[in-house]
Amino acid sequence: GALSLFYVGIGCSGPLIAWLANFFHSHRLIMRWTAFAGSILFAYLLYGPQIPFSLLPAYFLLLGFCAAGQFLAFTSVSVLNPSHLSGRSTGIYNMFAMMSGVIFQPFIGKLLDMCPTVFPGTETTSPKAFSFALVVLPICMGLSYVLTYFMQESYGHHESRKK
Repeated sequence: GALSLFYVGIGCSGPLIAWLANFFHSHRLIMRWTAFAGSILFAYLLYGPQIPFSLLPAYFLLLGFCAAGQFLAFTSVSVLNPSHLSGRSTGIYNMFAMMSGVIFQPFIGKLLDMCPTVFPGTETTSPKAFSFALVVLPICMGLSYVLTYFMQESYGHHESRKK
């Protein structure tokens, strides 16, 4: 049940993410903050001290909030491209976002397969193996944090596109 709050956090924080982008007049800044915080939170979850079970619901809700920063990427792709290509470019971005599951799920599975089982001859996978395999999550969020420094700010760009 605690893990499902990750998705509740994603779903409920969309309007808050949009409000923050409007408040700070920046899509890029909010994407940067959420990617940075998400990478730290994922890394702490995997490699930090064990989080008390009573705090896990709030922790996963916060992780979901950080993951929702990706919604602004759809807006950025839409407004940074010419208006006649907006739908096409957003569709291509969505395709790549969906392909990440096709790529990362088997990749994480292969990383898990590389780890020894807890008891030889069994199918039991150790928690350390999951920490090893899921390192992909904080790395990707950290990479997205770095990449925000190279992207063009998209906030307010739709206004200049109308003129």
